[in-house]
Amino acid sequence: MIISLLIAGMAQGSIDEAQEQQATEQQEKNKSNYKDDKEDFIDQYGTLGSKVEDLSKQEGKEWSDAIDNSDDFDVESAVDTIQSNHTDEIDEIDSKVNDLHDLDQKIQKNDSVKKSDKETIHKSYLDLKHFANHATNISGSYNDFTDEHNELDQKTADHMEELQDL
Repeated sequence: MIISLLIAGMAQGSIDEAQEQQATEQQEKNKSNYKDDKEDFIDQYGTLGSKVEDLSKQEGKEWSDAIDNSDDFDVESAVDTIQSNHTDEIDEIDSKVNDLHDLDQKIQKNDSVKKSDKETIHKSYLDLKHFANHATNISGSYNDFTDEHNELDQKTADHMEELQDL
């Protein structure tokens, strides 16, 4: 009976050791995945931020030109024309926002990521999503549009610096 207890204890020790080894390997894999996911997020964020900024700038210019070149300016007509001129860019941005969302969620679910890193990444995603929505769903007045563009563009640039510091 004593021998059975010793053998059982040794077997349990081996099982515990194997489980601990497996947990350590999983943590290392999660850390490695986070590093890759973080780099992908930063790359996608930079690319998408640039596309959103370019689209929003172009829309603002087209809106300004429409105001300057019209005796009887109609906001809705101008906005509809601007958005139809940029359908492909809008579709591409919407798709890239979805991709960035998926990557953000993957990082948020990774237990090996520090809470502060998760918060920085998620806030960056949300602000860029808001900027993308601003550019893909034009609304409000021209002045509000340009003011919001400037504010969101600055937030995106600030977040890019924060992301690069992670």
